[in-house]
Amino acid sequence: REIVYEKQERLRDIMRIMGLKTWAYWASWFCASLLQLTALVFIMTGITCGSKLLKYSSPAVVLLFFWLYSVVTIALSLLISSFFSRAKVAAACAGLVYYCLFMPYTCCLFDYALGTSLKNALCLMSPCGFGMGMELIAMWELLEVGIQWD
Repeated sequence: REIVYEKQERLRDIMRIMGLKTWAYWASWFCASLLQLTALVFIMTGITCGSKLLKYSSPAVVLLFFWLYSVVTIALSLLISSFFSRAKVAAACAGLVYYCLFMPYTCCLFDYALGTSLKNALCLMSPCGFGMGMELIAMWELLEVGIQWD
């Protein structure tokens, strides 16, 4: 919402007139968002692994999984923000777009007959990939193995 607000109020144009490069603008938003989400990922990993919710999984692998998902979510957010010029519309539609990207996973949730290529294609949509990843983590936890490096 904040990125679109800057576009709406022409703040980005002012920064560009003052000499800010486009790549620096997007990199600053990416880095600021990544810093916030990295802190949340550490907290989430500490809660899930520390409370024995994921007691068989390696905390480093769980941390990497959540962190990579946060990187992809930031990239998706930056992509979605480029399509809107009004902040309130962008905020409303971004949640809807995210939900629509998650819907294929909910439709195929218990369909184990899906081929590998279709599953890989669905994983290109980050919410689907996260859902499938969490499903695999849950499966390995039920087997009392957890996700490990080896």
